Amino acid sequence: MRLLLVWLAARRSLRTTPPHERPSGLDEYRTPMRVMPNDLDLLRHMNNGVFFTLLDIGRVDLLVRSGAQHAVRSQGWYPVVVGESIRFRRSLTLWERFEIVTRVLGWDERIVYLEQRFERAGRDGRPEVVAEAWIVARFLRRTGGAVPACDVAAAFGLDGPSPQAPEAVLAWSRSLDLAHRPTDASPDGHADAREPEAPGPASTPA
Repeated sequence: MRLLLVWLAARRSLRTTPPHERPSGLDEYRTPMRVMPNDLDLLRHMNNGVFFTLLDIGRVDLLVRSGAQHAVRSQGWYPVVVGESIRFRRSLTLWERFEIVTRVLGWDERIVYLEQRFERAGRDGRPEVVAEAWIVARFLRRTGGAVPACDVAAAFGLDGPSPQAPEAVLAWSRSLDLAHRPTDASPDGHADAREPEAPGPASTPA
């Protein structure tokens, strides 16, 4: 139900916001939410697994409100998450309001780097980070093969070079063998491009 509500709200925002007032593909996208009873674990905190599910919904909000979903769907592309890591700082309890803050950090030849945060209002009224995550994603074609990340960036209206992603994110990506690396030459002299198996698709409404 949350996914449907966020998707509908994002579609409405896209229709009612003039193009020049829409956030860019590199802006922060804020998705408001609230802790529901079925989010809780036995200690009455939001379950760790729920955080990952909600991160997916935050990325859907970015995809739709940025206007990229139309371009992605028309090209027959779909997104997959190939790696993610989350750091928990605080707990969320029943009925607490919070926001998922999603932004694109950059991209290389094959993957896109994103940062997502869970924020709530602190005691002083300023935003307080509850959890923060790094995500590596890529787009695949339904006909087969991967979509170059620069083409994905163009779908988000980002035609220039990638911003410099934080070194900590790049190091983490390299440690998991997610980042792009030059293809190695095979014994016959031809480039040997690695193409890992595609993980399951992220939840993206049609």
